[in-house]
Amino acid sequence: MNIDHCNVCMNDRYLYPLECPHKFCLECIKGCCIRTGACPYCRQKFSDDYIQNIMFQPEKILNLGSTIDDQVKDYFIRYPEGVYAYDGRANGCWLFSDHIQQEIKTAIENAMDSFDALICGQMVTIDLKKMVQITQSTNAFRRIRKIGEIIDEPIKGIAGMACNH
Repeated sequence: MNIDHCNVCMNDRYLYPLECPHKFCLECIKGCCIRTGACPYCRQKFSDDYIQNIMFQPEKILNLGSTIDDQVKDYFIRYPEGVYAYDGRANGCWLFSDHIQQEIKTAIENAMDSFDALICGQMVTIDLKKMVQITQSTNAFRRIRKIGEIIDEPIKGIAGMACNH
């Protein structure tokens, strides 16, 4: 198994160590916690503590706080035309991961109204006409929007990886 990238989505950033010897990105591991509670490669079950930390305090497993703060700043440099974000459950917003940022950009360039994506182990529809993200299994939705660096609400982090601020 290649540990230089997530073998689910091929992301090569912020790989989280599991309790087994494998590593995957946070989005994919959260999906595995939600769906099976096991490693997608070897099927070893995660402990309850590991699941709680991945779902609610992933920084306890891999200290990425300042790195995520720096990544948020870097997003606005790499995407000067704006960054796509989705509403948090309570307040604030989360930036989509790099691969979803790219998929949104490609969909807009190709004049697509919507596309499906795998986020945290769940299939979602990104509807660019209505500017919502709809979870296919539950029909739950979150507002999405393109933002500049200055917004009225806090940026919580990137795709479930929280900032320190």
